[in-house]
Amino acid sequence: GCGKEIKRESKNIDPLGHDYTDGVCERCGAMDGYSEGLDFTSNGNNTCYLSGLGSCMDVNVKIPPKSPSGQKVTAIGDFAIYANDNIISVSIPEGVESIGSFNFYSCRYLESIVIPESLTTVGSFAFSECIGLKTVYYKGTGADWSSIMFLGISEQLEAATRYYYSATAPVVKGNFWHYIDNSPVAWPEYDESQSDRMLEFTLSQDGTYYVITGINNTDITSITIPTSYDGHPVKEIADYAFIDCLALESVTIPDSITFIHSYAFVGCDMLRDITVDENNVNYKSVDGNLYSKDEKVLVQYARAKSDTVFTIPTNVTTIGDGAFSAATSLVRINIHSGVTTIGLLAFSDCSALQAISVDGANANYKSIDGNLYSKDGKKLIQYAIGKVETGFIIPSNVTIIGEGAFMSATKLDSITISVNVTQIMEDAFCNCSSLKKVYYTGSEQNWSEIEISELGNECLLLADKIYNCTII
Repeated sequence: GCGKEIKRESKNIDPLGHDYTDGVCERCGAMDGYSEGLDFTSNGNNTCYLSGLGSCMDVNVKIPPKSPSGQKVTAIGDFAIYANDNIISVSIPEGVESIGSFNFYSCRYLESIVIPESLTTVGSFAFSECIGLKTVYYKGTGADWSSIMFLGISEQLEAATRYYYSATAPVVKGNFWHYIDNSPVAWPEYDESQSDRMLEFTLSQDGTYYVITGINNTDITSITIPTSYDGHPVKEIADYAFIDCLALESVTIPDSITFIHSYAFVGCDMLRDITVDENNVNYKSVDGNLYSKDEKVLVQYARAKSDTVFTIPTNVTTIGDGAFSAATSLVRINIHSGVTTIGLLAFSDCSALQAISVDGANANYKSIDGNLYSKDGKKLIQYAIGKVETGFIIPSNVTIIGEGAFMSATKLDSITISVNVTQIMEDAFCNCSSLKKVYYTGSEQNWSEIEISELGNECLLLADKIYNCTII
């Protein structure tokens, strides 16, 4: 060579990590949670079938949806897992359409199997002599199972207890299952006498607690939320969980609940009492209404109460989304100076409401003629829809008509809007069924430039427009 000393530098390169698609790493073929070492044979059309256990020694075999080469697994071949005394459970992925003849023949210690909804054919003697088979977890329904073609005797398979998949707690009698930590688990037996069975539960993403996401009987009058379900605590109530439970009068909330989402009780028109366990660290009940533990947030007013006047307690700083929605007995609501936040649709559908009164010292809100505005008067937040007037002139300094501001103002047949208005938010005129005329102080061109949400404003958009009006 030239005699020069050549120095080479080396660097440690961070590993790229696995890049999983359908459980198979695109870089190295590793399986994400699936059994490895299984043998697959190609069908020649980018699909394959399981042809044997290969080097896999798992007692709980989880077949991947794709082979290490990326081909979709569509079948379990003949004799693929024949006479194996090592296997205890098998999980077959969605996409597999057939199980071959003699496939699990004489797998004497096989106790449970997960069968996909995609399965259409089971070969001859596929489960014969599986004397230990006790449980079948099927991803489909009973009707789906009946459509599977069995080409031979499958006595052990038919004799096993069969469970049908249900992502949420079942509401009918029968055998149902779901996944917990990627493993099949049977749901508890449905019992009509248990109030927790009236509820729909969804396991949290981390698998550590349950969220109440719905109710299965909207005719019940009372519900006590359980502290736990299926071995996990119940911690959350989802938004709209109790929507339109028209007969529900009382709810009891346990100490396990840590978060209640907005609009959880929307449409509960008969709700008179919300009780919270005194040991709950996040919420409390005062006079049957729901508050945060420190009473700074009024979460939910029990809308079926007969009171005609309600004064927001002095320590409340936030009125939650939909907190007073459809409180049909209220005629007047008094808001003190310390309230800093009023949530969306907080006073919507209060059909008798004639006045929202705000303390003059409040820095964020004010009242004009019983209607609620931002302090600068530029946003009309809530029109008191119980007013008897059939027409309303929006003040000329208003630039924004808020979400749901006139919702269900069914007495109004006309509205006057200033050219200064630049935005009309969604549901602002929802269910204003009597609205026929819109008097507008600007031109038709000006009107076309207003940002009007098409959601829930059909009554406004369909009403006759009279342009270039003068407010006297």
